[in-house]
Amino acid sequence: LVDAIAEKGIRYLLNQYRANFCRTHFGAVSDGDRFKIIYKITKPPENGTLYWVAGEQEVRVFTQHDIDEERILYAQRNMQAFQDRFEFSVENEFNDKVHSTTYVRIIPVFHPRTLVTDANYITPISDAHLNASIIKNSNPRFYVTEPPHFGSLVISPNINKSVDFFTYDDIMNKLLFYISNKTESLVLDFAELQLDADNVQPSRFRFNIEVHPSSAINYIAPIDKEMNASILPDFSRSSLLPSIKSLLLYLPITLFFSILVVFAIVIIFRRHSKNQKQKRLEAARKKREFDARMNTNLEKKSNLLSSTVYATVGRSRHESFDKRPQRALQTFDGSKRPESLISSSPRGKAQSRGFSSASLDYQAASSHNTPEPTRSRADRYHSTKLKENQYWV
Repeated sequence: LVDAIAEKGIRYLLNQYRANFCRTHFGAVSDGDRFKIIYKITKPPENGTLYWVAGEQEVRVFTQHDIDEERILYAQRNMQAFQDRFEFSVENEFNDKVHSTTYVRIIPVFHPRTLVTDANYITPISDAHLNASIIKNSNPRFYVTEPPHFGSLVISPNINKSVDFFTYDDIMNKLLFYISNKTESLVLDFAELQLDADNVQPSRFRFNIEVHPSSAINYIAPIDKEMNASILPDFSRSSLLPSIKSLLLYLPITLFFSILVVFAIVIIFRRHSKNQKQKRLEAARKKREFDARMNTNLEKKSNLLSSTVYATVGRSRHESFDKRPQRALQTFDGSKRPESLISSSPRGKAQSRGFSSASLDYQAASSHNTPEPTRSRADRYHSTKLKENQYWV
């Protein structure tokens, strides 16, 4: 089987007059030998001629190998034409045959940029969209061969009237505008323009226009009229592409609000942490004040000068009296002589310090011989009894 590939046709720039055939234009695929894939011109071009590169003789039959080696070219003869076409057949050694038609088109010297606008809005068209500066010395001018479908091209100040002709000077002077109609969906509009200039052949191209509504929710494809054969089919604009562009339209807004949310969260957390820090500082300050008050109270309570102190000394019940001699408590009677001191020891545990054994015998005898009732009032009053293990200090 033979498959002749010539989807893009043959193109060459404005101000050029010939184009070589290559595998991009014609690439037949067959199971046989490429030398045996034969092209036959069934209808020659109208505005030009097919030639052999070597010798510049008109060609009607050639092989796939000749195309691979770029031995065939197209030369334009009619300088007023913007396109051409011819028909041919392809067959191989197995007698498989395919008929096809290809177009020869002249493309402009610049790449037109898509105009993006809003619904029901007037948008200027600048040289950023249609830049013909490379041929500005040749008086470039544009013809509107097919007007837009969802708007109109106007020239200031007559913005109420659509134009079918404008110059490159109008673009440079910012006099050309596109007025879009009201729409509730994203619309892909276009205008077919023909660029003419002095001493060059014309070229036609499509000027694409995107009309965005205030809120794009759906996509309506433009109602395409029967288009001139010079306009190439635009396979890059599928039904999914507008939806993707609608999403991309809202992407900056989404990013902006996301950044705002992140900043708000950061500010909230910082305020929360600041409040927590203040609470911790307040708690620490209160703790320090409480500790200071407690220390002041303890200092006040530890003042012994204004307090009465009672001392109790504990002794072991079995402690030897020889090791810790104690002074006996004595009372004195002013009516008696000093030698009549009587030693008093509770329960017989205290001993007199500094007296001889004779005085002890005398005191013991006196205590046994003197009855209790005969003891004087001063003896009774001056005798002081302390609790066990309590002593005068």
